[in-house]
Amino acid sequence: MMLLGLLTQAPARADLPDLNEGSYGGMTLDTEYQLGRNFVRSLRRQAPLMRDPASSWYLEQLVWQLAGHSQLGDTRLEIIGLDNPQFNAFAVPGGIIGLNGGLLLSAHNEGELASVVAHELAHLSQRHFAAQVEQQRQSKPLMLAGMLAGILLSSVSGDAATATITSTLAASSSAQLAFSRRNEQEADRIGMQTLIDSGYNPHAMPKMFGRLLNNYRYASRPPEFLSTHPLSKSRIADSEGRAAQLTGNDSTPFKDPQLFGLVKARLTASYDSNPARLAQTLAGQQQAASGKNHRLLGYARYAAWVKASQQDKANASWQQLDKKLQRHWLVQQTRAEQLLDAQQPGKAVQLLKTQLALYPGSFPLQQRLAEALHQNGQIKASLKLYRKLALKRPTDVHLHYQLAELYGLAGDKSGVHKARTEYFMLVGNIDKAMRQIKFARREKGLSEADKQQFDQLEHEAKEIREQMKQTF
Repeated sequence: MMLLGLLTQAPARADLPDLNEGSYGGMTLDTEYQLGRNFVRSLRRQAPLMRDPASSWYLEQLVWQLAGHSQLGDTRLEIIGLDNPQFNAFAVPGGIIGLNGGLLLSAHNEGELASVVAHELAHLSQRHFAAQVEQQRQSKPLMLAGMLAGILLSSVSGDAATATITSTLAASSSAQLAFSRRNEQEADRIGMQTLIDSGYNPHAMPKMFGRLLNNYRYASRPPEFLSTHPLSKSRIADSEGRAAQLTGNDSTPFKDPQLFGLVKARLTASYDSNPARLAQTLAGQQQAASGKNHRLLGYARYAAWVKASQQDKANASWQQLDKKLQRHWLVQQTRAEQLLDAQQPGKAVQLLKTQLALYPGSFPLQQRLAEALHQNGQIKASLKLYRKLALKRPTDVHLHYQLAELYGLAGDKSGVHKARTEYFMLVGNIDKAMRQIKFARREKGLSEADKQQFDQLEHEAKEIREQMKQTF
């Protein structure tokens, strides 16, 4: 898997003991669900959310694929892609899965990426967070808020998160630390079974975690993942031993086996501070590569020139791409993005519509089409598509933000107020949501239906405010 290095410098389910049986106290599944929804509002407000629809969609599909083979009893998941090149992933009670873009940069193949996701799903299915909170509940009543704050800050600032988690856990006894290690080992075992049941090679997990340990063993600032998921040689050896006793394969269960490489190449270009220099580096690497790696490096170079807004060089790289690869929907989407950057939205609209005829219902293509329609001055068509997408993805803050702008361009004042209110509620800014409702009620000509909708929104906002106060 040379490209991946260049770009980054089923058996029956085993009977596994439930280490936390009877240890949850008053934390029910519904309590966890509400806790997670309150936490994720703060996360959306403070952390950089992934804006690339293709990358976020890919991560979401991978999580859902693995979740179907996991031990999750409650599948009300919320998957948050974070626009952060650092290695980190976390699971919060209530089905919240947070995944940094940096996970894709660090994984050498889809199986390694899936191993991290499967590990986090195991934390959720075994309710490790609930068990740890229950253990701390009487002696440290603020442990819950402190742990949530640490996870939240790890998505924004590694330094701040480390300080918060350290202060929260400073008084932990050796028994409590051992409890955490047991949870990690259990998540490894159950996560590995999920990997196998999903069609991946179980050796992907020890390879991923082993490389992570080796790469950051002497680092002064290791990734936040290592602060919340302690790794050791013995834990990795245990994982390797278990993988050796199990069977798996090296196939890619995803219907599109090259999608991992394309998304990774895309993010590599996106996160590089000097994409033009990256494109030049990739050109040299491509000359020494062959086969699959040669093709993927060609796309990575093209994506880098598009990111650098150098149209002539992007066009030259496009012409050099493998013709079959050119037809891939994500490569075509990148071509449409180049057209948008070149102020040719009409051509982008036609290209994206052609792709959607081949891949109807594709969220990444639809989202880019809505953007292209907007840029092309087709406000009503863009608004209609954004509304359709928001109905399917009601917690997507980017869609609600765009809706507010498009309602304004369409002259729909009531729509602007509703979209802004819903956006503020999604990011947990209840004061702004309440002010938006107040402004809306001052508008002349509100229909009875509009008034009822704002009454309902106000009721929901007040409920969210009270819930968030109880959580934090």
